[in-house]
Amino acid sequence: MRIAIIVGINADVYSDYDRSPWLEDMPDDIFKLSNDHDEPSSDVCIAYYLQKHYPKHDIDILTSNDITLQKFNEYDLIIGFYCPYYSFINQDEKEYKRYMSIIKKTKACYLQEAGLIDFILNKSKYHKYLKKEGFPILDTLYLDLTKEKQYFKNFYQRIQNKKWDKFVCKPEFGGYGEGFKTWTEKTFKLPAFLKYIHTMKQKGFKKILIQDFVKEFHSFYEVRTYWHNGVYKNSIGTIIDVKTLGTADESMEIDLPESEGGEIEDSLIRKLKKMGKEVLESIPFDTPFLFRIDFGCCLDNKKICREYFINEIEYNPNVLPNETDYQVIENIGKAIIKKANRLKK
Repeated sequence: MRIAIIVGINADVYSDYDRSPWLEDMPDDIFKLSNDHDEPSSDVCIAYYLQKHYPKHDIDILTSNDITLQKFNEYDLIIGFYCPYYSFINQDEKEYKRYMSIIKKTKACYLQEAGLIDFILNKSKYHKYLKKEGFPILDTLYLDLTKEKQYFKNFYQRIQNKKWDKFVCKPEFGGYGEGFKTWTEKTFKLPAFLKYIHTMKQKGFKKILIQDFVKEFHSFYEVRTYWHNGVYKNSIGTIIDVKTLGTADESMEIDLPESEGGEIEDSLIRKLKKMGKEVLESIPFDTPFLFRIDFGCCLDNKKICREYFINEIEYNPNVLPNETDYQVIENIGKAIIKKANRLKK
């Protein structure tokens, strides 16, 4: 089977040569695909792992320069770690739409499917869907940036009517802190709000998500649960330093479940695994080969509460391989081969 791995995500490095000694054999021309990293990025590691350990498959490593319909049609299976989202943030909406069009037209099987990508990147779609299905979701307002000035003025009053002491705005397609802004009662003034909207429109964003600032989110771990082909694999808990929140230099404290070498209660993980499985069974798409469901605390914004809500779902997540003893790179590689073997049948 001809398989292509598209790399270039600019994040998420891996350097545990003791745990993965095969990394030491990585050729320089492949290592350099990690861009400016001193360590190989996780997507490059996965691609090289597949080349090294599954020689029966014809596996090529591609970059964003190879994203054409003609090139895609040379393969049976394509895994885009450099996915349409990166085309948007690194280039523009036009390039994003071009990439999505190629995914829909190619004869190759592209992981993940175009409908799932659209569903997750347009966060308001999955927020509304999961809420309709009865899953715990934060109260969220959705600001349409394609509207006229009077709409924004009316929306300003709608936010004020929420009487939030503090709240956050973030663009629907945003990432890495891009467009993230925290407001308080004192700072939330109409001229500043209109200026923020203007800036987001100039950056090409079409929608803003607005949510109450959950203070306990920075006291309890956000639990990132990882799933391969619909099966739970591991979790990582993170608490972001509130002083760095929404910046490119976000710092965070990390812990793991008790059964995975950390101190996060396994009883909580069991509860979140159950909810995560229900989410995967609910979403109207084929089971993703790689998926992450992030759970935050607390739904009613009270520190005594331990009711976790679904904060985000990701189809192409950072996997933080250096932060866990779980063999992330190897097991994602195996999940890809498992998917490939199913296609052959």
